[in-house]
Amino acid sequence: MMLRESFCLPVAAAAIEEAMRVVWDAGYVTADLETAGDTLIGTQKMGTLIAGHVEQILGNSNVD
Repeated sequence: MMLRESFCLPVAAAAIEEAMRVVWDAGYVTADLETAGDTLIGTQKMGTLIAGHVEQILGNSNVD
């Protein structure tokens, strides 16, 4: 929301939101969201997974 509303970066915001959906849909969660059947990971690993998907989504595109 901050990227979209405060910094006028809707493409970056959408990429992060999509990356989060991909990671969650794969079953990865942090302890605060864990339910039966989830794969529990730490916040550092969650950030790494999300960042990797953001890179894949954006590729070499400009984030303006």
